[in-house]
Amino acid sequence: MMNSDIFKKIKGQLGKLPKNWIVMLETLTKNSLDLGLESVKILTDQGLDALIVSASRPCNKLLELYEEKKIDTKKVFIICTVCKSQGIDVKDTKSIRHVRSYDSLMEILISLEKIKSELKKEEGFLFIDSISSLLIHNDSRKLSQFIHRILVTIRINNINGILISLNEEINKEVRAEIAQLCDKVISV
Repeated sequence: MMNSDIFKKIKGQLGKLPKNWIVMLETLTKNSLDLGLESVKILTDQGLDALIVSASRPCNKLLELYEEKKIDTKKVFIICTVCKSQGIDVKDTKSIRHVRSYDSLMEILISLEKIKSELKKEEGFLFIDSISSLLIHNDSRKLSQFIHRILVTIRINNINGILISLNEEINKEVRAEIAQLCDKVISV
């Protein structure tokens, strides 16, 4: 469980961001789940819709965690990279899209565009739950290009962005390339 000092820090930092922001949250593995849940909770409570790229948990488990945390799942749209890559037979829904694999980066981009076009509100945020997990399945250059493309696209479309990176697992070159595209890097 995330300690209250970290929660207060993240709530304070996320509450002070200007419009159209992109933030990278750096944390230890032991804090990543709680940090992600708290971030999504804070931002959906502010009325923002969440576009989640899940690379660390299957969508059904993620939804269970959101419900436990009392996150309004009507505001959550998930692109799941986990289920199909593990051979789970799943169907897409209005709020959940499944891509073939963790390394299906173009398919993730296409799914993001489809979900974005279906959103009623303009205000939302893209949440990538683990750059580190995506880096396990993609070479660093390809992932950097993918993240760059996504961040530029969301900035052009006035969508906020939040990415979680595990301190101990991210390639320093990838981190530097991604950090330069962010308005803020927050270490917790």
